Amino acid sequence: MRFFKAFLFSVLLLFVGGCSQKQMIPSDTKVYGSPADHGIRYSEHRFSSGMGGDINGWWLENRTGACKGVVLLVPGAVHNISYHYRQWIWLLDEGYDVFMFDYRTYGDSKGEKALKGFVADTRAAMEYVSRNTQSDLFVCGQSMGGVILVNALEHYHNDKIKLVVIDAAFSRFRLISRDIVAKSVIMSPLWWVPSLVTERRFDAIDKVSAIRTPTLYLTGTADRTVSPDYLFLLFMEATSPRELWLVQGAGHVQSLQHTGVRRAFVKLLGDVDGAMNSHVSALKMYADE
Repeated sequence: MRFFKAFLFSVLLLFVGGCSQKQMIPSDTKVYGSPADHGIRYSEHRFSSGMGGDINGWWLENRTGACKGVVLLVPGAVHNISYHYRQWIWLLDEGYDVFMFDYRTYGDSKGEKALKGFVADTRAAMEYVSRNTQSDLFVCGQSMGGVILVNALEHYHNDKIKLVVIDAAFSRFRLISRDIVAKSVIMSPLWWVPSLVTERRFDAIDKVSAIRTPTLYLTGTADRTVSPDYLFLLFMEATSPRELWLVQGAGHVQSLQHTGVRRAFVKLLGDVDGAMNSHVSALKMYADE
């Protein structure tokens, strides 16, 4: 419930009325933990992004001694990397480094509040990581981070990026805002308001066809925050080689917490070309384990 309320404000308040973005954009500077708490070797990094962003990121080192690639996380609008890192520790044992960053106004990142700034921060993160590794790069956007990633990839190409992952993202802001309003007893009579006031310039469904990199779309059947239907719309609108993984029983951004999905994900990271280039699109279903 706490997550849902936070998500409600991060979507609805952020995107109603573009003129008030500066006042409405959520932020989270609370410190929830550190990779050092789990004995993980990591380093802090700072880099600049457009619109005056001064961005902080963490580079978590794999635990096998040989890096197979770097997974870059583009997080959702709830919490910061001191909270998110725990969900990605398992990849370190598979030989992958993980890089994650905070948007401006989150964690220790600085900058002017603006959704356009989040997009700039994401592009800057992709550039920063690609300059600082010789390994393949895999970029994963979760929830609203998936929407931001789609925007960041518009008119952008990086040969080091071998796979894009869109996890539990929504297609249009007015649709997710309408759903949130409809679920509220107090706000439900105003279900029609989001169609009039929500931000439209950053709708992922209008930009996803520009992605040329092989893409994995992830969603869970038990997602009560973002309907799996919205990710399916993105999948259908996309034109790159792609797969849609539907995970039975998985909640919001919980698909990669399931053992069978993790095994399949690691296998995919190890051979993206072989898995994706043999077909244009595919739908796979995974049972909850």
